[in-house]
Amino acid sequence: MDYIYSAGKVRECRDCILILTGTSTQSNDVAHLVQYLIREGDCSVAVIERFIGGPLDIKYCPREERLNDLMRTISELIELREIRRIHVIAHSYGAFEIVRLLSGRAFRYCCHIKNVILVNPVGFSGKKRYVRHCLRFLFLFVAKEYGTALNSVLWGNNRDLAFRKCCATSSLLFKSVANLTRTLREIAEIEGETFGTELNELCRSGFNFFFVVNTSDTLIIPRNIMDGVRSLVPVDRLVTFPGNHIDPLLNEEIMGEMYRLLEI
Repeated sequence: MDYIYSAGKVRECRDCILILTGTSTQSNDVAHLVQYLIREGDCSVAVIERFIGGPLDIKYCPREERLNDLMRTISELIELREIRRIHVIAHSYGAFEIVRLLSGRAFRYCCHIKNVILVNPVGFSGKKRYVRHCLRFLFLFVAKEYGTALNSVLWGNNRDLAFRKCCATSSLLFKSVANLTRTLREIAEIEGETFGTELNELCRSGFNFFFVVNTSDTLIIPRNIMDGVRSLVPVDRLVTFPGNHIDPLLNEEIMGEMYRLLEI
């Protein structure tokens, strides 16, 4: 495990935004988000580099390894980087990591982790729709998203954003099939587990949770998320945008809203 650390413009700042990526997503896939946060904010940014591996890497256990990586990264940020306040942006599967970390350890981390934004988070399905998720990924997400983005690259107005979407969709597909064992194990968790009870307890423990949801997400059903969080947080902590699952990693309008929510 390793993490990428980018120092902010204000060197003595003790705030850091920690980005937790989703399935088959690495630091280079969130590079535009990191650059935006560094440019617009007054804090440092850290991203945990994810193991992808190949078809023979069958020992990977996402539940254990992702949690251990997160715990080590936070310890290093606090002890070696002298970070005092950590603000988390957890995209997709990354929501599992931060909720699992804080559940049962709220007292340990409450002084350091201030705000948590869950972006198109998993954990609100509650039904095992394993095959359906795989089909949604291939046909509703990859094929549709890539086709729409490619059409915008050729004929649209915002060609820079469309080009980033083409590259990000291709990267996600390639990394998903590079190690199918890892991908399928993470999908099994996405479709088979919920964390509503744990999240409710964490909200009552004083952690500031925010939710950013794309209303056209074809991977994680937006309605399930919105129905699940309305009883957990005030209405102003749930922000919706048009767009698909990876738009928050690419669209600067959504990035700006996420930074505003953190109130650094």
